[in-house]
Amino acid sequence: MRVHKSNSGFTILEFLVASGLTVTIATAAILGVNAILDYKKNETTKPKLILEAYNILNEIEKNFDNRCVSMGNLLLREQCYPFQYFPTGGPVTNYPSLVFFVNSADGPQLLCYSMGRLPSVLGGDVTTTSPCGLFKSIKDATSCATIWQAFETVVDLYTEFIGDDGDKVAKLANLISEVVVLFEIHLVRFESDGISLKYLNTDAQLIKINMGLGTLGEDNIDPKDLAFMEITIGTLLKSQHKKYFSLGADERRAFLEKNGERLSRLLPWRI
Repeated sequence: MRVHKSNSGFTILEFLVASGLTVTIATAAILGVNAILDYKKNETTKPKLILEAYNILNEIEKNFDNRCVSMGNLLLREQCYPFQYFPTGGPVTNYPSLVFFVNSADGPQLLCYSMGRLPSVLGGDVTTTSPCGLFKSIKDATSCATIWQAFETVVDLYTEFIGDDGDKVAKLANLISEVVVLFEIHLVRFESDGISLKYLNTDAQLIKINMGLGTLGEDNIDPKDLAFMEITIGTLLKSQHKKYFSLGADERRAFLEKNGERLSRLLPWRI
């Protein structure tokens, strides 16, 4: 078979091979540049995400240190303060909420941290993949006095934040972060060796504690056995929320590890 040459002296085969190599090299170069840009972007944004999570943990820790105790604690010194965590419910439906009382000059005040969809003005909507954030709401001392007196272990504290206008916590005035995609609370106790830690609710079960009694999911727990509470915060750029929430649980963990930040902090449970 005769090999034809182009006017420039190259065979057609050589020309095709050279063209293919050029395309391959160009594609690799583009991918390489994109990879570098992604890396640079992550290197720029991750410190901001870390700082955001760090500041949130600081705020929750400060309020947790200032938590109120039930009246029985005045003499018994037991760890009996009203404290509830709802991993799949709360003021913002189907999102985790942490509710407890804090001290104030006017008396106990009920505090609620809840994750939920951002208001529409910030790009949120009703879809399951729209951006999320973390909200904080607090009841005034006058309202809390009534709640405090009537409180029983069977009461869901988050209902105090739900009114006729729906999910009241998830409004712009209560927003403290628009990059939070993960918010979890875990209870921790010491193992029998006094050194190792045992996480009691790795799957973030419902927690209710008051008057010296506690439940974790459907099981009873003794608040006096608890050593720590762990808070976990995951942050991610708002532009990546849609992708994150479209993934399964395992894929979300990998995506957050690559593109965002996840910080945890152990807080001493006892006063």
